[in-house]
Amino acid sequence: MQRKQILTALSFAVGAGFGSASEAALYDRGNGLVYDDVLNVTWAQDGNLFKTLAKNTPNLVNNIIANAGGLPDSADGLHQSLTSRDFNAYSGYMSWLGAKVWTDNLIYGGYDDWRLPKFTGDTTCAGYNCKDSELSYMFYINLGVRAGQSVLSGSNAENLALFTNLQNYYWTGVEFSLGPGNVWTFQYGGYQQPFGSGLGYGLYAWAIRDGDVATVPAPTTSWLFISGFIGVFGFAKRARQKS
Repeated sequence: MQRKQILTALSFAVGAGFGSASEAALYDRGNGLVYDDVLNVTWAQDGNLFKTLAKNTPNLVNNIIANAGGLPDSADGLHQSLTSRDFNAYSGYMSWLGAKVWTDNLIYGGYDDWRLPKFTGDTTCAGYNCKDSELSYMFYINLGVRAGQSVLSGSNAENLALFTNLQNYYWTGVEFSLGPGNVWTFQYGGYQQPFGSGLGYGLYAWAIRDGDVATVPAPTTSWLFISGFIGVFGFAKRARQKS
């Protein structure tokens, strides 16, 4: 059964990237998926999904490395080789490159178009109380967290209850144009800032995809290359990236 939590009396400037909605809602779509009807995105219900999958699939990291194929360009232009050091299966920490490869190739809830969170407008804001990214919208608006506080302190208990394993340090998929080797991050207390993306840096990854979800098919929780359809899905994904 879907569950809807409504947040009333919200009004946001169009310039902040959220339009002027007076009502925002999260929908529990089941099978580990939560839909945001304002940003029109679907979040993984598990805020540290990589750790959960790694616990249930001991060879997950080796499978990712062995089957990753072409790697996205790293922000520092140097870190191009994916290794086990990009992943910490015990904590869920990943380097930015590891997080990018994992989300780009994730199949979860029957969908294979997962990604890292991004900004909702053309501009970026650094510091507290920024509301121009998908993560900041989730933090400040959906969960009702105040600047400088832990994500678990949010005032919207119903929305918080929709998620598990929420963390305070997340990668975005957006590189910092003015600082080579840095990526925008969302850190403790809602502090949005560029951060080093090199191998020595580890943050969490919260998987997100565009749009709502239809009636969810039979549970499909895997990494792209663990399924029996390596050739089919692998080819389709590569073809989509090149087009």
